[in-house]
Amino acid sequence: MSRKRRTFPPEYKAEAVGLVRDGEKSISAVAKDLGLSESALRRWVLQSETDAGRGDPKELTTPERAELAQLRRDVRQLRMERDLLKKRRPSLPRNRCEVSIHGGGEGRVSGDIDEPDIEGIALGILCVAQARRECACAFGSSAGR
Repeated sequence: MSRKRRTFPPEYKAEAVGLVRDGEKSISAVAKDLGLSESALRRWVLQSETDAGRGDPKELTTPERAELAQLRRDVRQLRMERDLLKKRRPSLPRNRCEVSIHGGGEGRVSGDIDEPDIEGIALGILCVAQARRECACAFGSSAGR
């Protein structure tokens, strides 16, 4: 059965590290007195040394670790957003000048509609692509009225 991971405030960690630094007790004795694992207390001591500038220069300080964790979260979020945007959405046209026409929309409209009879009215859409791939759209209707 696994034990639940405990969290400790920075003040508690500093006091535990201070007990080890005083040199009166060893890491194992302090860990046993406080009910901690030796490895956890040893990590706290090493991290304290690094934060004070006396540790291994390759190790990250506590603020640097926090910043790295935040940057990794940001990168993960940005990658998810990028992947979402990369997915092609079939409902959108491939480019700004593309017009989708649904063939099932031809013919008379069924049911009671409070609109005047729309037979004979044609709505024309003309989309001309210019050199810079911009569209100049002209909407016009040719009425058979």
